[in-house]
Amino acid sequence: MLKELLHRKKFIYVVFAVGIGGSFQFGFHISAINPPSEHIKKFINETWVERHETPLQEYSLMLLWSFIVSIYPVGGLIGAQFAAVLTVTYGRKKSLLFNNIVAIVAALIMGFSKMAGSFEMIVVGRFLYGINSALQSLWGSGDFTEEVEDMMAERAQTKGESKKNLIQLVRDKTIRCQFLTGMAVSAGMQLSGINIIYFYASDVYHQLGISKDNIPYVGIGSSSIEMLTSVMCGFIIERAGRRVLLWKGYCFMALWILFLIITLCLKERFSWIPYCSLVFIFAYILTFGMGPGSVTGVVPLEIFTQSNRSIAVVAANSLQWFSLFGLGLVFPFVIDAFGQFSFFLFFGNCSLASLFTFYVLPETKGKTLLQISEDFDKLRNAMKNGMCPYFSKRPIVSNQTEVLSTRL
Repeated sequence: MLKELLHRKKFIYVVFAVGIGGSFQFGFHISAINPPSEHIKKFINETWVERHETPLQEYSLMLLWSFIVSIYPVGGLIGAQFAAVLTVTYGRKKSLLFNNIVAIVAALIMGFSKMAGSFEMIVVGRFLYGINSALQSLWGSGDFTEEVEDMMAERAQTKGESKKNLIQLVRDKTIRCQFLTGMAVSAGMQLSGINIIYFYASDVYHQLGISKDNIPYVGIGSSSIEMLTSVMCGFIIERAGRRVLLWKGYCFMALWILFLIITLCLKERFSWIPYCSLVFIFAYILTFGMGPGSVTGVVPLEIFTQSNRSIAVVAANSLQWFSLFGLGLVFPFVIDAFGQFSFFLFFGNCSLASLFTFYVLPETKGKTLLQISEDFDKLRNAMKNGMCPYFSKRPIVSNQTEVLSTRL
């Protein structure tokens, strides 16, 4: 009994250590830049006037602000390249401790930026926070007997197969379906617009017609929904399956965005329309948290074998950070130019992501890595024969010679 209690205590400590030192950092710094946005813009303008005795033009201020916001995923992109190396060289515990030192240094740099009269220090701090958020890798404690058995079976099957680099991974036709699927799923999450809503929440809520005084309460509401989804997704993901949560999640997200665009077009006609828009934003966040948000990170781990997994995960994470950087940099200019119609960008991406995951991604729930690889082999063979695997009734057997019978 005492041993079991101690084991549970250690598990709780591990959860808090990994949560606060890892994934909490990512979520916090995605949204933390938004509340002080007006103060940061004012500080940038005041600093510019002190240096050059002339105010900063609106376009230049917007460019600097979008660069401050989007430098965070650049740090994440670089940090993702070193995460695996540091974990292997120094171990997960030391890597997490080093990761927290980076966060402390970033906080000190940003904290003293106003005293130093340098908005460039905010850029450096955001960059370091990006690196900090990308070092998240810990398996944790528990009974992993089944997982270890699967790994040993997979190792026996792939014995003698050397690890590939990125170029080899791209050129290998036998795993091209897995590679393209992993990249599409990873990029699709960022291009869905969820993190852009957190980056530029004030601008988005202002576009909805929400007053500045009510925006902080809206932020509390969206955060509460995220907390709710983080609790619920653990019960849903193993019951519903990865593929179902992805394609249905993106489908409903596209629907909420379409309703949002309609209400934004009508917001001047009725005083109650902005609250309808807010409901659709909350529904969008709820759907993301219970669907793509809970599954996307799992997919690259489940569709690649041991020899390909590490480089594939690095490539998927890098693409996520790169997508977030590009979208974060241009979105202020897009919403300034097109207004509510800029959300069609996210509607199109969610629609395509839903179709892609429905027709291409096989279900991975309850399957070993070898079974998933066989599903992709069937998919590749079906596409080679010009057939869609979900509509074709013709049986396709992977890695075997197909025997065609003829009627005499």
